[in-house]
Amino acid sequence: MAAETSFVTAQLANLKENVYAPQLKPLHTATAILAIGRWAMDRDLPLWDRFASFAEPICRIANDPPFQPGQIRDPNDAEVAKRLLAFEHWFASQRSSLEQQAASEKPHLQSLAEELSQKIQ
Repeated sequence: MAAETSFVTAQLANLKENVYAPQLKPLHTATAILAIGRWAMDRDLPLWDRFASFAEPICRIANDPPFQPGQIRDPNDAEVAKRLLAFEHWFASQRSSLEQQAASEKPHLQSLAEELSQKIQ
């Protein structure tokens, strides 16, 4: 479930204009990066899962990613470990800034959640 959420979050962050649903806008949030990053940093998960399911999608969202996503398709590629290490350093250096951004996003995200809740009812 977490990997699927990560994938969809990256897709939403890079959403192109949709003539059939112009109300849909790209959603870049530090909140999402922090949530997905928690999984990317979990060393109990297999290396490939951390890389492909979590670190790569964050690189599709972030403005200054530690590597360009989409270049590695082989779980046994030696670059996986190198890029994941680069991600770990990047995430550690960005964490404080991301936490501050996430705190400032909270009111907006809460209003979106309330609007969605009203439309569902």
